[in-house]
Amino acid sequence: MLNLRRSLTIIWIINSFSLNTIFSGSAGIKNGSISGKVFDINKRGISGASIHLVRDSKPPIIRTTISNSKGEYVFLNVPVGKYSLGYSKLGFKSIVVNQVNKEIETALGNQVQTYVESGTSMTIPPIVLKSVRSFGSAPVNLKLIDQVTGEPINSANIVLDNQIGKNSQNDGDYKATVNIPPSDESLKPVGLKISAPGYENFVDELSIVPHQTNSFLLSLTPLTGLIEGQIDFSTFPLANLNSVTSISVNNIPSEFLDLKIDSTGWFSIKVPVSTKDNFRKFSITVKTRGFQAITVPNVMAPLAGAFTIMQPIRLISINTPVNGTVVSNSGTSPIASGVNQAFIKELGLSTSINGGTYQFQSIPIGVKLNIETFIMNRFGLIEKGSLNFVATLNGQGNFTLPTVVTQPIQNQDNNQP
Repeated sequence: MLNLRRSLTIIWIINSFSLNTIFSGSAGIKNGSISGKVFDINKRGISGASIHLVRDSKPPIIRTTISNSKGEYVFLNVPVGKYSLGYSKLGFKSIVVNQVNKEIETALGNQVQTYVESGTSMTIPPIVLKSVRSFGSAPVNLKLIDQVTGEPINSANIVLDNQIGKNSQNDGDYKATVNIPPSDESLKPVGLKISAPGYENFVDELSIVPHQTNSFLLSLTPLTGLIEGQIDFSTFPLANLNSVTSISVNNIPSEFLDLKIDSTGWFSIKVPVSTKDNFRKFSITVKTRGFQAITVPNVMAPLAGAFTIMQPIRLISINTPVNGTVVSNSGTSPIASGVNQAFIKELGLSTSINGGTYQFQSIPIGVKLNIETFIMNRFGLIEKGSLNFVATLNGQGNFTLPTVVTQPIQNQDNNQP
């Protein structure tokens, strides 16, 4: 019985030694090799792809290598046995070991498997990995407009991803096609440069998606010049009409104009410049409170610098009669005297006060004015009163002011009108 146990033990040791020597390549069994290539769908080698080699055994043999710049890879000194291969690369769909990938077809079927026999060199049919990033041609439509006026820009030099854009129609439309190559990175914005006469250079990046039309509306900032002119305030030199005057220009936002106007009526506004291919003309409208709006048509924008409107812009006032009453501090009407006068200093106008009443025939509406009154009271002393007002059209044919109550003047010699 003892001899039988020894014999079985010797047989087990011999068998174990034989199996180990077979998988180590000894006893006439030689290791082999596995090689292949990894491509993208354009048949270009994918460098840096990870290739995983797994032998179906317990414990499994697992080895990994990396493809070279041509997409080539090789496993040397591979023991005999059945193997599965997996492929992975950032930005591409992986082929996973022991997992069906329906989108990748190889000569070995969906499963990438092979068998290494003693001393053989196995070549895996080319493996194609599909990029998970979009690539290919991308039509691009650009529409260029003026940032201020909104008009189309029909003369521009466009460089998109180092390609020149082509003007297709006379409405600011430009077309180009961008080719997005396969990449293991996410889509990167495409560089864009635009230059156009009369505009600031435009530099930006666009996110372009392959296999669809990419449309962009782009506004360019125009270069600017000045239009200058004179509004005639001379009829009302003290009325501060510049504070109630506005200027508008067709198609231009008021905030862009940067209006500057002084008390003499001299003004300047900022407008987009003209170019040799685009002579801009603007209609300028002047609105002063209490006066009719005046439009100056077809004012030429300068090529650079400033353009001056030669003729002064004359205001035409909207007028209304203004009347009122005056009483002395004692509550009585003034006595008849040449002293009894009402003055509007801003307009340089005066009128007499008779029986405590006065009237101005034509006063511009909407303008802040001040009226001063001087009367002789029943004691023969001069009194003075004042009132601020803004006349309006009220549908009654005249504008009536509140009653002015005068006060005695302390120094008669220095304060008589």
